[in-house]
Amino acid sequence: MKFLKKINLLEIVFRFLDIVLSLILLFLFLPLLIVIALAIKLTDFKSPIYADNHWRVGKNGDLFFMYKFRTMVPRAHELLHTNPDFANLKAKYDKEGAKLKIRDDIRITPIGKIIRRFDLDELLQLFNVLKGEMSLVGPRAYFKQEIDLYRKEYPSFKKKINSVLKLKPGITGLWQISGRNSLTIPERIGCDYEYFKKKSIIFYILILLKTPIVVITRYGAYE
Repeated sequence: MKFLKKINLLEIVFRFLDIVLSLILLFLFLPLLIVIALAIKLTDFKSPIYADNHWRVGKNGDLFFMYKFRTMVPRAHELLHTNPDFANLKAKYDKEGAKLKIRDDIRITPIGKIIRRFDLDELLQLFNVLKGEMSLVGPRAYFKQEIDLYRKEYPSFKKKINSVLKLKPGITGLWQISGRNSLTIPERIGCDYEYFKKKSIIFYILILLKTPIVVITRYGAYE
Protein backbone atom coordinates (compact mmCIF):
# COMPACT_ATOMS: atom_id res chain seq x y z
CA MET A 1 0.00 0.00 0.00
CA LYS A 2 2.83 2.42 0.86
CA PHE A 3 4.49 1.53 -2.44
CA LEU A 4 1.32 2.40 -4.37
CA LYS A 5 1.04 5.71 -2.54
CA LYS A 6 4.66 6.48 -3.46
CA ILE A 7 3.97 5.81 -7.14
CA ASN A 8 0.86 8.00 -7.09
CA LEU A 9 2.79 10.80 -5.43
CA LEU A 10 5.51 10.60 -8.08
CA GLU A 11 2.92 10.74 -10.85
CA ILE A 12 1.41 13.83 -9.24
CA VAL A 13 4.84 15.48 -9.20
CA PHE A 14 5.44 14.59 -12.86
CA ARG A 15 2.02 15.97 -13.80
CA PHE A 16 2.69 19.17 -11.85
CA LEU A 17 6.02 19.67 -13.64
CA ASP A 18 4.42 18.98 -17.02
CA ILE A 19 1.67 21.56 -16.48
CA VAL A 20 3.85 24.31 -14.99
CA LEU A 21 6.68 23.96 -17.51
CA SER A 22 4.28 23.67 -20.47
CA LEU A 23 2.47 26.86 -19.45
CA ILE A 24 5.79 28.69 -19.13
CA LEU A 25 6.97 27.45 -22.53
CA LEU A 26 3.66 28.34 -24.20
CA PHE A 27 3.85 31.85 -22.75
CA LEU A 28 7.44 32.26 -24.00
CA PHE A 29 6.79 30.78 -27.44
CA LEU A 30 3.30 32.19 -28.12
CA PRO A 31 4.54 34.93 -30.52
CA LEU A 32 6.60 32.32 -32.39
CA LEU A 33 3.61 29.95 -32.61
CA ILE A 34 1.55 32.72 -34.21
CA VAL A 35 4.32 33.54 -36.71
CA ILE A 36 4.71 29.88 -37.69
CA ALA A 37 0.96 29.43 -38.13
CA LEU A 38 0.75 32.53 -40.32
CA ALA A 39 3.77 31.45 -42.38
CA ILE A 40 2.24 28.04 -43.10
CA LYS A 41 -1.16 29.53 -43.94
CA LEU A 42 0.21 32.26 -46.20
CA THR A 43 2.23 29.76 -48.23
CA ASP A 44 -0.72 27.37 -48.63
CA PHE A 45 -3.98 29.09 -47.69
CA LYS A 46 -6.27 26.14 -48.50
CA SER A 47 -4.49 23.57 -46.34
CA PRO A 48 -4.51 23.24 -42.53
CA ILE A 49 -1.63 24.53 -40.41
CA TYR A 50 -1.43 21.28 -38.46
CA ALA A 51 -0.26 17.91 -39.76
CA ASP A 52 -2.88 15.37 -40.72
CA ASN A 53 -2.68 11.63 -40.02
CA HIS A 54 -1.23 12.18 -36.58
CA TRP A 55 -3.23 9.79 -34.46
CA ARG A 56 -0.73 8.24 -32.09
CA VAL A 57 -0.68 5.49 -29.47
CA GLY A 58 -0.73 6.94 -25.97
CA LYS A 59 -0.62 5.55 -22.46
CA ASN A 60 -2.14 2.05 -22.17
CA GLY A 61 -2.59 1.91 -25.94
CA ASP A 62 -5.22 4.67 -26.13
CA LEU A 63 -5.18 6.64 -29.38
CA PHE A 64 -4.94 10.44 -29.35
CA PHE A 65 -4.46 13.17 -31.96
CA MET A 66 -0.99 14.64 -31.62
CA TYR A 67 -0.82 18.33 -32.53
CA LYS A 68 2.01 19.22 -34.87
CA PHE A 69 2.63 22.02 -37.34
CA ARG A 70 2.38 20.83 -40.94
CA THR A 71 5.78 20.72 -42.61
CA MET A 72 4.84 18.51 -45.55
CA VAL A 73 2.39 18.60 -48.40
CA PRO A 74 -1.18 17.70 -47.34
CA ARG A 75 -1.90 13.95 -47.01
CA ALA A 76 1.85 13.27 -47.15
CA HIS A 77 1.67 9.82 -45.54
CA GLU A 78 -1.17 8.71 -47.80
CA LEU A 79 0.62 9.95 -50.92
CA LEU A 80 3.75 8.01 -49.98
CA HIS A 81 1.80 4.76 -50.18
CA THR A 82 -0.57 5.52 -53.07
CA ASN A 83 1.03 8.03 -55.46
CA PRO A 84 3.41 6.49 -58.05
CA ASP A 85 5.32 9.79 -58.16
CA PHE A 86 6.67 8.89 -54.72
CA ALA A 87 7.72 5.33 -55.61
CA ASN A 88 11.43 6.02 -55.11
CA LEU A 89 10.73 7.67 -51.76
CA LYS A 90 8.56 4.70 -50.73
CA ALA A 91 11.42 2.33 -51.56
CA LYS A 92 13.75 4.41 -49.37
CA TYR A 93 11.13 4.41 -46.59
CA ASP A 94 10.90 0.60 -46.69
CA LYS A 95 14.68 0.19 -46.86
CA GLU A 96 15.20 2.34 -43.77
CA GLY A 97 12.88 0.15 -41.71
CA ALA A 98 9.68 2.17 -42.15
CA LYS A 99 11.20 5.20 -40.46
CA LEU A 100 8.80 8.12 -40.48
CA LYS A 101 11.55 10.61 -41.24
CA ILE A 102 13.30 9.94 -44.53
CA ARG A 103 16.51 11.60 -45.57
CA ASP A 104 15.98 14.16 -48.40
CA ASP A 105 12.18 13.81 -48.24
CA ILE A 106 10.68 15.64 -51.24
CA ARG A 107 7.30 15.95 -49.49
CA ILE A 108 8.66 18.60 -47.12
CA THR A 109 7.57 22.12 -48.04
CA PRO A 110 10.05 25.04 -48.26
CA ILE A 111 8.64 26.61 -45.09
CA GLY A 112 8.57 23.14 -43.55
CA LYS A 113 12.34 22.82 -43.93
CA ILE A 114 12.81 26.00 -41.91
CA ILE A 115 10.37 24.84 -39.22
CA ARG A 116 12.02 21.44 -38.95
CA ARG A 117 15.47 22.93 -38.71
CA PHE A 118 14.89 23.66 -35.02
CA ASP A 119 12.03 21.19 -34.38
CA LEU A 120 9.52 24.03 -34.13
CA ASP A 121 6.78 21.77 -35.50
CA GLU A 122 6.82 19.95 -32.15
CA LEU A 123 5.80 23.02 -30.10
CA LEU A 124 2.08 22.41 -30.58
CA GLN A 125 2.46 19.21 -28.55
CA LEU A 126 2.58 21.40 -25.45
CA PHE A 127 -1.23 21.44 -25.77
CA ASN A 128 -1.23 17.61 -25.69
CA VAL A 129 0.79 17.83 -22.48
CA LEU A 130 -1.72 20.21 -20.91
CA LYS A 131 -4.55 17.86 -21.92
CA GLY A 132 -2.77 15.01 -20.15
CA GLU A 133 -2.21 12.97 -23.32
CA MET A 134 1.55 13.47 -23.34
CA SER A 135 4.39 14.35 -21.00
CA LEU A 136 7.29 16.69 -21.68
CA VAL A 137 9.57 13.66 -21.31
CA GLY A 138 8.68 10.13 -22.26
CA PRO A 139 8.90 7.44 -24.94
CA ARG A 140 8.26 8.15 -28.59
CA ALA A 141 4.64 8.77 -29.61
CA TYR A 142 4.26 5.82 -31.97
CA PHE A 143 1.77 5.34 -34.79
CA LYS A 144 -0.42 2.27 -34.35
CA GLN A 145 0.95 0.76 -37.56
CA GLU A 146 4.46 1.19 -36.17
CA ILE A 147 3.57 -0.71 -33.01
CA ASP A 148 1.92 -3.50 -35.04
CA LEU A 149 4.94 -3.71 -37.37
CA TYR A 150 7.50 -3.77 -34.56
CA ARG A 151 5.65 -6.47 -32.66
CA LYS A 152 5.71 -8.56 -35.84
CA GLU A 153 9.28 -7.78 -36.93
CA TYR A 154 10.84 -7.84 -33.44
CA PRO A 155 8.94 -10.49 -31.43
CA SER A 156 11.62 -10.49 -28.74
CA PHE A 157 10.80 -6.81 -28.08
CA LYS A 158 7.11 -7.38 -27.26
CA LYS A 159 7.72 -7.13 -23.52
CA LYS A 160 9.67 -3.90 -23.93
CA ILE A 161 7.02 -2.41 -26.22
CA ASN A 162 4.22 -3.33 -23.81
CA SER A 163 6.18 -1.75 -20.93
CA VAL A 164 6.80 1.45 -22.88
CA LEU A 165 3.08 1.78 -23.63
CA LYS A 166 2.40 2.03 -19.89
CA LEU A 167 3.85 5.56 -20.00
CA LYS A 168 2.64 8.75 -21.60
CA PRO A 169 4.62 9.53 -24.75
CA GLY A 170 6.89 12.56 -24.51
CA ILE A 171 7.73 15.58 -26.64
CA THR A 172 11.33 14.67 -25.92
CA GLY A 173 12.90 11.56 -24.47
CA LEU A 174 15.98 9.42 -24.12
CA TRP A 175 16.05 8.35 -27.75
CA GLN A 176 15.81 11.96 -28.95
CA ILE A 177 18.95 12.96 -27.05
CA SER A 178 20.76 9.72 -27.90
CA GLY A 179 20.87 9.94 -31.69
CA ARG A 180 17.33 10.45 -32.96
CA ASN A 181 17.04 9.42 -36.61
CA SER A 182 20.48 7.83 -36.67
CA LEU A 183 19.23 5.11 -34.30
CA THR A 184 17.85 1.79 -35.52
CA ILE A 185 14.33 0.75 -34.52
CA PRO A 186 15.61 -1.70 -31.85
CA GLU A 187 17.84 1.05 -30.46
CA ARG A 188 14.90 3.46 -30.23
CA ILE A 189 12.76 0.90 -28.44
CA GLY A 190 15.72 0.12 -26.18
CA CYS A 191 16.03 3.79 -25.19
CA ASP A 192 12.31 4.04 -24.46
CA TYR A 193 12.48 0.88 -22.35
CA GLU A 194 15.49 2.21 -20.45
CA TYR A 195 13.51 5.36 -19.60
CA PHE A 196 10.63 3.18 -18.43
CA LYS A 197 12.97 1.32 -16.04
CA LYS A 198 14.85 4.38 -14.79
CA LYS A 199 12.07 6.96 -14.78
CA SER A 200 12.69 9.49 -12.02
CA ILE A 201 12.47 13.22 -11.43
CA ILE A 202 16.24 13.58 -11.89
CA PHE A 203 16.21 11.59 -15.17
CA TYR A 204 13.25 13.67 -16.39
CA ILE A 205 15.09 16.95 -15.65
CA LEU A 206 18.39 15.77 -17.18
CA ILE A 207 16.67 14.86 -20.45
CA LEU A 208 14.90 18.22 -20.52
CA LEU A 209 18.18 20.06 -19.98
CA LYS A 210 19.96 18.11 -22.73
CA THR A 211 17.18 18.58 -25.29
CA PRO A 212 17.94 22.22 -26.29
CA ILE A 213 21.58 21.29 -26.92
CA VAL A 214 20.53 18.41 -29.19
CA VAL A 215 18.06 20.66 -31.05
CA ILE A 216 20.65 23.40 -31.63
CA THR A 217 23.45 21.04 -32.69
CA ARG A 218 21.06 18.91 -34.80
CA TYR A 219 22.64 15.80 -33.32
CA GLY A 220 21.24 12.73 -35.10
CA ALA A 221 18.70 14.77 -37.08
CA TYR A 222 17.93 15.14 -40.73
CA GLU A 223 15.07 16.54 -42.78
